[in-house]
Parts: sequence; C-alpha cells; structure tokens
Amino acid sequence: MKPKRTSSVSLKSKRISDCDCSIEVESRQQGRVLKTLLAINAAMFVIELVTGILAESTGLIADSLDMLADAVVYGIGLYAVGRTASAKIRAAFTSGYFQIVLALIVALDVSRRTVFGSDPEPTYMMLIGLIALAANIVCLTLDRQAPRRWCAHESELDLLEE
Repeated sequence: MKPKRTSSVSLKSKRISDCDCSIEVESRQQGRVLKTLLAINAAMFVIELVTGILAESTGLIADSLDMLADAVVYGIGLYAVGRTASAKIRAAFTSGYFQIVLALIVALDVSRRTVFGSDPEPTYMMLIGLIALAANIVCLTLDRQAPRRWCAHESELDLLEE
C-alpha cells in the first residue's frame, strides 16, 4: 500500500491554521497598510491614465496600468490577509494573470501608436512622472514598515516550499 502524499500547499495550510500564534493584530495592521497602498495606487492610476491620454503618452498610460496592477495586487493582498496558504497562492496566480493582461494592453497601444503615430507632451510626462515617483517612494516606505512575521512557524513554512 502506497503512503498517502500530502501536497506542500495543504501542509502549509494546515500548519498556518494550527498555529497558536497571535496573527489578529498584525493582520489588522497589515490590512490598514494595504488599504493605504491600494488608495495611493488607485489614485495614481486615474491621474496617470487621464494625463497619459491627454498628453498622448504611452509611457504614462503604461505606468498608469502598472499602478492599476499594484492596486489590484494590494486588493488581492487584502483578500489574502489572514487566509490559508492555498488562498494566498491562488491570489498570487490571479495577480500574475492580471499583470499579463495589462502587458498585452500596453503592447497593443504601442502597436497602435506605431501605425497611427503620436506626439506626446513632454512637460506633462515629466510632471506626472515625478508625482508617480513620489507616490512609489511613499508606497515603498509604507510597505517596508508593514508587519512581516505572522508567527514563529513562518521559517518552517518556507522550508516546506523548497
């Protein structure tokens, strides 16, 4: 009789749910940070998309879609906070597929502009680019300050992935 195989995902899920560590407080803190990051990226998405369309800038439109992708990732992260490892893995795959779709949209816009031409407005591009840089620095700072360790068993979970 063959021994029953358990996937690392189900093992990790079981380990996380069996953990007696207190993750409530850190999950709430992480949720607040993710909401802030989501708001910043969503606002920058709108600002860059509108300016990119008005300035005829594929660069700004592409960066706006990157901000949208970040906002979606943070939204999916909010969903995943405090959930099982398998839910987090599904969330990560969803984020990856969304990134691929956005890359295809940018490639289509570049192709369209190659065929029909465009004359981007450099002043808008530089101004909004600097604002986007500031937003990214704020997000990076907030992200680095977010709680990382959910429980003492996290290092064991990392070992299960290998």
